[in-house]
Amino acid sequence: MNPQLSSNHLINVDEDLERVILGSVLAEPARLHDLLRLVPKANAFYSPKHQLLYTALSALYAEGQSVDLMSVSHYLRTHKLLDKLPLHELAEIMGQGVPGNFEAKCRILFQLALRRYLHQYGGKLYRAALDPSVDALTLINSVQDDLNQITAQLMTQDERGPEHFLAEVLADLDARQRGLPPGLTTGIPILDNRTGGFEPGNLVILAARPSTGKSALLVHWLLHHTLTLQQGAGVFTLEMKGKEVMRRALAHQSGFSNFELQQGTGVDMPRIHQHVGGLAQIPLHIRDLSIQLPELLSTAREWHRRHGISLLAVDYIQLVRDSRYPRTYDRISEVSTSLKTLAQDTGMVVVGLSQLNRECEKRTGWDRRPVMGDLRDSGSLEQDANNILMLFSPHRNGLRYDDGSSNEQTLELHALKLRNGKPTQAGGDAGDNGPLVVGYDAPTNRILSASDTRPVSF
Repeated sequence: MNPQLSSNHLINVDEDLERVILGSVLAEPARLHDLLRLVPKANAFYSPKHQLLYTALSALYAEGQSVDLMSVSHYLRTHKLLDKLPLHELAEIMGQGVPGNFEAKCRILFQLALRRYLHQYGGKLYRAALDPSVDALTLINSVQDDLNQITAQLMTQDERGPEHFLAEVLADLDARQRGLPPGLTTGIPILDNRTGGFEPGNLVILAARPSTGKSALLVHWLLHHTLTLQQGAGVFTLEMKGKEVMRRALAHQSGFSNFELQQGTGVDMPRIHQHVGGLAQIPLHIRDLSIQLPELLSTAREWHRRHGISLLAVDYIQLVRDSRYPRTYDRISEVSTSLKTLAQDTGMVVVGLSQLNRECEKRTGWDRRPVMGDLRDSGSLEQDANNILMLFSPHRNGLRYDDGSSNEQTLELHALKLRNGKPTQAGGDAGDNGPLVVGYDAPTNRILSASDTRPVSF
């Protein structure tokens, strides 16, 4: 049985919904990525004109062009399709308005298309079951193949053979033999040596108690990525404003403290301007407004598509809103899972900053060092993350190393989960198994390398 299906029936059809969805994309082009993700093929639309418009939108998207009424009109004119979809009808579709719950409407559209296909196939299956000339066992064996064909007609199949992935393995091996990290580095040598860089598609959780240095480490990483590696990055800064992020970046580069830059005292302006020009040109995209999770994901995918960003940071996870989940635990779980999927789908390294709960402060001595269970409102953070880094300041907790080498700049990196590296051992001494020790100059947000290779006893 060959389910070459047509859509010439009137059940499970909502052409008004189709117009609203397409009109929303024309009005707000950033929605196109979600449409293509949730409705992978044009034949999910019932109307031939809507199928045509979907095809035009997806073609423009694939070419990296802007998507608006003018570009779509040009596409239709160039491909001699205006007789099938006149400009006045295109304008009418655009005027349908921008609905709420866009993703939900796309899912409804896809469900309707699937029901249409299944309804028609069900009729064919019913007639075949009543035909005494059709062998029943043969019919059963053909059903799964037929359903797979239906799925293939509606969904994009993106399968790659083992040779593709073996080529990636060999490329990694070649990079390592040439002394190059195969993954994205942080600019912190002791950490990069341990990880070999974070692999594309990884979710990294960076956690600490407030004012321990996680935002400074993030700024250090972003500057290394955009200035040294010359690669694009994006950051959703939900705790700080964009101005604060760039002030920290300027302090990092100029050596003037955050306080000096904020107060404007003792600042050498010519020296400041030496760094402003370079920072103004870095490929960094910043969103510093409160945001719902669906919009965050859509914006991140658009940054990746349009600007080629390979590193994305969310500062911090507990501040991402999602009105679908009133319970904090459920919301954080959804954020964690969604960021993991985002990393896998795009190949970006996604860094989610997280708070630690207060339990670690109730412990005494070196037991105050963070452990997995200290992740705040963790949901599935521990499960979803490929890598988990936690920061700890001995000085802030009234602790000193036995040899007296620690001071207010000593910062411990606890790599408690490393998917492709050797994790640090909770409670171990610095060195092969214990925390990675670096210097941290809080006033300038600099992660220092002086202690990177110096083992310290406790």
